[in-house]
Amino acid sequence: MKKFYIRLPRSRYEGILLLVALIAFHATVNAQSDTARVSRDAVPVSTSENSAGKIITVTGKVISGADNQPLPNVSVFVKGTTSGTMTNANGTFSFAAQSGSVLEFSAAGYETKTLTVRDGVLNVTLSAGKKMDEVVVVGYGTQRKKDLTSAISTISAEKMAGRPVQNTESLLQGQVAGLTVTSNGGEPGDNGKVRIRGVGTFGNNNPLYIVDGIPVNNGLNFLNPGDIESIQVLKDAAAAAIYGNRAANGVIYVTTKKGRSGKRQISLDAYYGTATNGKTRRMANAQEYFDYVKIKNMDGPLSSLYNKGYNTDWVDAITRTGTTQNYNLSIRGGNEDHNYFTSVNYSKVLGTQLKSDNERLTARLNSSNKLFDWFKVSEDLAISNEKRHSYNIYGSARNVPAIAPIYKTPDEIAALPITERNLNQYFDVLEALNILNNPVAQTARNNGTNNYLSLYGNVQGEIDFGQIVGILKGLKFTSTLGFERIDNDYHSFSPVYRLGSRDYSIKTGVGDNFSKYMHWTFNNFATYSKKINKHSFDLTAGMVAEEERSNYFNASASTGLSNDPYLQVLDAQTLDRNNGGSAYQYNYVSYVGRANYNYNDRYLLQASIRRDGSYRFAPGKRWGTFPSVGLGWRVSNENFFKDLKASWISDLKLRGSWGQLGNEKIQANYPYLSQIAGTVNRGYVLGGVGGDNSSKVFVQGYGPTNAPNPDLTWETTSSTNIGADLGLFNNTVRLAVDYFSRHTTGVLYQKTLPLYSGIPASDGIAPVTQWVNGAEIKNHGLDVTASYNNNFGKLYLDLGANISFYKASVSKLNDNIPIQVSDERIPTIIQMREGDPLGAFYGYVVDGFYNTTAELTNKFGNERQQGAQVGDFRFKDQDGNDVIDGKDKKVIGNPNPKFTYSFNVNLAYAGFDLKSFWTGSYGNDIYSIGDIYLSGWDENNPQNIWADVVANSWTPEHTNAIYPKVSPGGTKRNFEKGPVTTSIQNGSFLRLKNLQMGYTLPDNILRKSGISNIRVYVSAENVFVLTKYKGDDPEIANGARLNANEGGQANSPSYIMGLDYGDRYPTQKSITAGLSIQF
Repeated sequence: MKKFYIRLPRSRYEGILLLVALIAFHATVNAQSDTARVSRDAVPVSTSENSAGKIITVTGKVISGADNQPLPNVSVFVKGTTSGTMTNANGTFSFAAQSGSVLEFSAAGYETKTLTVRDGVLNVTLSAGKKMDEVVVVGYGTQRKKDLTSAISTISAEKMAGRPVQNTESLLQGQVAGLTVTSNGGEPGDNGKVRIRGVGTFGNNNPLYIVDGIPVNNGLNFLNPGDIESIQVLKDAAAAAIYGNRAANGVIYVTTKKGRSGKRQISLDAYYGTATNGKTRRMANAQEYFDYVKIKNMDGPLSSLYNKGYNTDWVDAITRTGTTQNYNLSIRGGNEDHNYFTSVNYSKVLGTQLKSDNERLTARLNSSNKLFDWFKVSEDLAISNEKRHSYNIYGSARNVPAIAPIYKTPDEIAALPITERNLNQYFDVLEALNILNNPVAQTARNNGTNNYLSLYGNVQGEIDFGQIVGILKGLKFTSTLGFERIDNDYHSFSPVYRLGSRDYSIKTGVGDNFSKYMHWTFNNFATYSKKINKHSFDLTAGMVAEEERSNYFNASASTGLSNDPYLQVLDAQTLDRNNGGSAYQYNYVSYVGRANYNYNDRYLLQASIRRDGSYRFAPGKRWGTFPSVGLGWRVSNENFFKDLKASWISDLKLRGSWGQLGNEKIQANYPYLSQIAGTVNRGYVLGGVGGDNSSKVFVQGYGPTNAPNPDLTWETTSSTNIGADLGLFNNTVRLAVDYFSRHTTGVLYQKTLPLYSGIPASDGIAPVTQWVNGAEIKNHGLDVTASYNNNFGKLYLDLGANISFYKASVSKLNDNIPIQVSDERIPTIIQMREGDPLGAFYGYVVDGFYNTTAELTNKFGNERQQGAQVGDFRFKDQDGNDVIDGKDKKVIGNPNPKFTYSFNVNLAYAGFDLKSFWTGSYGNDIYSIGDIYLSGWDENNPQNIWADVVANSWTPEHTNAIYPKVSPGGTKRNFEKGPVTTSIQNGSFLRLKNLQMGYTLPDNILRKSGISNIRVYVSAENVFVLTKYKGDDPEIANGARLNANEGGQANSPSYIMGLDYGDRYPTQKSITAGLSIQF
C-alpha cells in the first residue's frame, strides 16, 4: 500500500496559511456539491416534475398580517431539521428543499406557521403573537425555552451586529440582567471583567466559558464575534450545576455559526473607523502648576525652566487618533445530510496611545455530515493569530509637569550624531525635576511585542440507536473530543540611549518569554427522550474528563554593543544572562446525570447531579457532589386560566430552582502538599577561613515555602432562584422577574500565619500564608427583564430594558479576623469584617478642617490627631475619646452598585433603521486614589497635580475647601493615614453605549444583481456618559497594586472594585462606517 505523509506546520504563519488553504478547499468542494444540487433547480420547475422527494428551490416572501409589510429576520426551516434560512430586509427568502416537506416560519412577536412545499413559490402571512417555542442551549443539550425552570438568558447575533469591538466580552455588556462587564480602560486587546450576579468568592469570580460544548479557560479573545450565532447566560445553580466544579460563578455558553441546508450564502462584512479618548480629568497647565510650587517654596529651582515658556500637554503628546478596521468573509450552505460553515476575519485596532495596538487574524471551519441514518459526525476548528503591543504610560504622562519640554533645543539635537538622534533627541526630565522620566522618550524606546497563537476545535460523533433498532427510538449517544491550545511569546528589547546625566542606559537588553497552554476535554453522553400520552421524559447521563498542561520559559541578557535590529536577539547579548521556567499538569473527572419531566406542557421538573474530582485536594477530599432541582408551572395552560378569558395574557409561567455548585479555582495547584524552594535567602556562604575570601563558596539551601493544608476541600455555593415569565398581548410584551439568593460556604482564601508558625517566608519579608476554607459570603438580588416589539404600519418598534439589584456581604470569617487590603503607600484601603459589604472601603470620615491651632489639641492637652497641622483634614471622632486613631475608621464607601441597568430603543422604517443602546450603574462608590497621588500627596515631590488643586485647597480665607492646605515642607497632608471620605465619590453613570443608523437597499434594486442583501451603516461607540464623578471614566473594573494581609489573598484580589489611580488607559470613543453584503 502506498504511504503518504502529512508534515505539521513549523510556524504559526504556516499554520494559518494551511488552515486558510483547507477552508478554501473545503468551501470549493461544498460549493461544487451545492452547485450540483441547486443548478438543476435553477430551471423553472413544472408541476409534473414536482413529485414528492424531489429537490426544488423554494422562494417567497413573508409579510405581516397586520399591515402587509415585509418581515425581515423570519426563520424559515424544514420542520424537525436544521435546514433553512432567514428572510432578508425585504422579507424574501430562497433555499433548496424537498417537495412535500413542511416548512416552519417563525419570528419574534408572531405566531409560528407551517406550510407544505408543493411548488417553488410560497408567499406567507404571519399573524401577531408568537409562541415560546425557541430552543435554547442548556448543559450538554438543548431545551425549549418555554420548558425552562432555571434562569437562562439568550443574546442573539442580531443584538451584537454592527458594534465596532474586537473582543466578545465587550459585546455582552448590558445585554442581560445580572451580567456586568467592565474594563480598565480602552487598551486594545483588553478582555474586561465579566461578573454574573455580582461577586461570590474571594478568589476567581470569572464565569465558565463554553464554546460549542467545550470549556475554554482563557476567555473569548480568540473568538471572532462575527462567528457567533447566539450566547446563553446560565445564571442560577439549576442551570449551571450540570457543569459542576467550574460553574459556581455562572456560565457563558457560545454557539458559533454552523452550516444550513439550502442555497450557498456568502456574507461579507467590513467596517472602518476612528477613535478618540473619552472622558478624562484635566491636569494643571504650566501657570497652574507654577502657582502651586510657589506656595510650596519650591519655585526657586524650577523658575528657570518655567521662564522658558514651555506649556506641554504630556497626555496629548502620547496620544493619537486611533483607528479600527474589521473585515469578515463567511460561507455557509449544504443540504439536509451535509452542511458547512467557513469564515476568515482580519481586524486591527490602533489605540489612542502611541505604541498600543492589537492585530488579529482568525479563521474557522466546521461541517456536519450524516454518514448513515443512524450516525452523524461533525467537526469544528478555529485558529487565531494575534499580535499585540500593550503599553500604557498614561499615568507617567499625567505626572510630568507642563513646564518641562518634550525635546531638547534644536541646537542640542543638531549636535547629536545622526544615528543617535532618534532616541536621544528628548529632554531629560529626570535631570531637570529629579523625578520621573520623559514619557514620550519612554514610548519611543518601548519595543515589547506579544504574539498569541490560539487553536481551538472539537470533533463529535452521534449515534441514533432508534434508527438501528426501532424499540430504542429516542436513545442517542454522543462523544465529543475538544481541545484548546494557546502559545504566547513575548519579546522585548531595551536600547542604549542617553538623554542627559540622569536618564540613560549603557547596556542593551533582550528578554524572551514563552508559554504553552494545552487543554483537552472528552465528553461522553447518552440521552433518551420519550413521550407517553401527556408525559414527556428526557434523560441524560455521562462523564467528562479534562486535562490542563502549561509550560513557561523565560530568558534575558544584556550587553553594550549596539541597537542594530539584527543584534536584538539573546545570542548577541553576552552579559547578565538569566533564565527560568515552570510547568504544571492538572486533571479533572466528572460524572453527570439529569432528568427532565413535562406533564401536558403544564408541570415541569428538572433535576441534575454532578460528581467532580479535583487533584487540587488531598486524597479523601477530592470528590464533591453537587445536585440541583427545578420546578415550573405553566399557569397559562391550565383550564381554569383559560376560563378567566384573560386573552391579553399570552403566557404565564412560575418557576423555582435550588442547586449547589463547587469551586476549587485558586492560585495553587497542590496546596495540601508541603513545597520547598531554593532562593538566595536560603543559601549559605561557606569557607573564607582566616579572611581568605577567595575560598568562599555559596551553597544553595532549600526550605518550605508554604503551610500545607491536607483538610482543604471544595468551596460550595448554594443557590436559590424564584422566577416568573409573562407574555402579554400575543407576546409582543415580555417580562421576566427573578429573585436569587447565593450562600457560599468554605470560601477558599489564604490565611496569614503568625511568625511562630515556624515556616519562614521565601524572601524573608512576605508573610507566610495557608490556604483554608475559612469564610462565608451571602449574595442576593433581583433581576428584571422587559421587552416590547410590534409593527405600526411601515414602522417597526423594538424596546428592551433590564435592571439588576444585588447585595454581597461577608457573613463569616475565619476566627473573625478581618481581611485587610493595602496599597503600596496607603494602609488598609479595604477591611472586610463579618457583616460588611464585599470589598467595602474603610477609612476616616472627614469632619471639616483644622482652622486654628487650638483645634489641634484635645481636652487632655494632647495632640488630637497625630501629625495634623492647621489646614489639614479633621477626622471624625467615632468613639468619642477625643483622640483620632485607627479605632475611628469605619466603612466609608461601597463599590458594589445598588443596581445596574440597560435599555435599547430600535426603530425600522422603509429600509432605514436606528438603534440606540444605553447602559448604567447606580449607587456605587469610587475611591479616587488619584486625589492623593495627583493633589500634592508628597509635598517634596514636584510632580504634576489636578488642575483644580490650588483653587480648591484650604486657606485661612477659603475654609470651605476640597483639598487640605498646600504648604511648604514634607507633610503628606494626612492622606497617608488611609482612605478619607472626600476621596470617595459617587460612581453612578448613564452611558449611550452604541448609536447606529443603517439603510438596507430595497429588493427591487438588488433582484437582478445576484445580491440578496446590502446594508450600509454608521455606528458610534461610547458616545457620551452622564455622571457626577470628577475623575476619568466612572466605569472601573478593579484596582491594582494591592496587597491583602491578615486574611491573606493574592495581590489584586478579584473582588476589589472601584479604585481609580488616575492612570487607566482612557476609554475610547469611536465612530465607524460599515457595509454588510449577502450573496
